[in-house]
Amino acid sequence: MKIQKSLNSLNDIELIREHLSDKPRDLLLFDLGSQTGLKMIDLLSLKVKDVKYLNIGDIFPFSGGQAAGLGGIRTTKALSKTIQNYLSETGASDNDYLFRSRKSSNPISITSASRLVKSWFQSAGFKGETGARSLQKAWALYFCDEVTMRESNATFKIIKTVTIQESVYRELFQAIISGRILPGQKLIASKIANEMGVSLIPVREAMVRLKGTGLLYSDKTRGFVTNEFSEKNIREISKTRILLECLAAEKGTKNCSSENLNRLEIIQQQITALSLKNKTDEILKLNYEFHFIIYHAADMPILLNIIEGLWTKVSPYLHMYSEKTTLHDIDSVLIIHGGMLKGMKERSPQTVKKWIKVDISQAKSRVLSILGSLQKNL
Repeated sequence: MKIQKSLNSLNDIELIREHLSDKPRDLLLFDLGSQTGLKMIDLLSLKVKDVKYLNIGDIFPFSGGQAAGLGGIRTTKALSKTIQNYLSETGASDNDYLFRSRKSSNPISITSASRLVKSWFQSAGFKGETGARSLQKAWALYFCDEVTMRESNATFKIIKTVTIQESVYRELFQAIISGRILPGQKLIASKIANEMGVSLIPVREAMVRLKGTGLLYSDKTRGFVTNEFSEKNIREISKTRILLECLAAEKGTKNCSSENLNRLEIIQQQITALSLKNKTDEILKLNYEFHFIIYHAADMPILLNIIEGLWTKVSPYLHMYSEKTTLHDIDSVLIIHGGMLKGMKERSPQTVKKWIKVDISQAKSRVLSILGSLQKNL
């Protein structure tokens, strides 16, 4: 007998996605509904041309402005992959409806779509999830970003979803790697719980999980503290990054698609525009995306996971450095990206690896400068 349960976590979302993995059309409808928050009527009005040319990071277009107020939602890697997989199977033309009926050139009806959605949830063992509303619920709970950080000095967003444990963990994780929580800073569970508007239990659970990632350690006298690294640690991480990222670039350079090459060029343009506004935090995020487009193309998930872990360890220091970033630093990022992009277009791993080494060496110098400043203040 299948156990019935309610939608309650991101793992549940992945369970349904796995259930639909051999049904490209159904998976696309599920991903679009759960990751954009569009109403079913808007989903069914989409045409192939509305999604066919989207790159990772592009703002998702909303039909007829029906989803006013949601226009900041970007196309994720997973969503882009689902779209392309479906379109490659159907061979539909630009003006065809994305979810075209098998009996006519019109889209499937809302009733049919709702019945379809209900069947997914039931087959995957979820009760109380019926039709299009369940897709919007999934979006509201797990994919909808908080509007903005409050204008106060609060470190954390208020947690509003029912997936408390996962939400608290993700918010703490982001606060640490973005430098909102400094290396070596003690975490006070009661204060964090109060800012987030949650109980102590999910905060403590999140701290235990973060300890497992190496971002926190526990001290008998101080409790949980964010990890900080010695000069020796930083140098070792940098040497390891060069080895692993060059390995990923070796294969990623050869595998990178034309769509990803276009996205790399767009990121370069975006960084150039942001440099004029000195938006260093946003530049750091785009820098991360630029590199990982290449590393993802290597199709080596274990290697990718290790590289992401090393980036996570140095990320807080880079965000701290960003507060004093100069135009020279941003110009350096553009030069490095330009060299990598040239190597990608020429399918030259050696060129890409050369610039990766330069990038990691410069990052090491910046992290060491921050580390030196922190030690002077002790």
